[in-house]
Amino acid sequence: LGVGGGVNDTALELGGALGIAVLGSLLGTAYRDELTDLVGNRLPAEAMETAKDSVGAGLAVAERVAQDPSAGPQQAQAAVDAVHQAFAQGVAQTSLIGGIIMAAGTLIVLAVLPGRRGFAGKSAEPGAGKAASEAATAREHTGSTR
Repeated sequence: LGVGGGVNDTALELGGALGIAVLGSLLGTAYRDELTDLVGNRLPAEAMETAKDSVGAGLAVAERVAQDPSAGPQQAQAAVDAVHQAFAQGVAQTSLIGGIIMAAGTLIVLAVLPGRRGFAGKSAEPGAGKAASEAATAREHTGSTR
């Protein structure tokens, strides 16, 4: 039991750490790509690189754009909208990929685990499964739980 519990805990920790790392990396990449597509060349190169670092950095860049008299609040609002849309699109793509990975894992588990067919009918004593099945059927018909 100790070894089995240890293996289970290790698999859980390793899977969680790798899942967060891989899906977080995918989210970051999707955010950067989408933000680049949405904003294009409307921001200076240095500001665009800063905005692609994170959502917080993107919103900070939009705030600086709002304070710039040549840009104005409309361009700042467009930058904020682009940051929000890029993040939402990144989350959607990452969630889809995570769901596909989870579905594939479920199919692998279903294929690898041994079947449970016939488990209830097997017992140590011959005929004991039949007696238990008959007793359950009798309880169903009488409504008794004893």
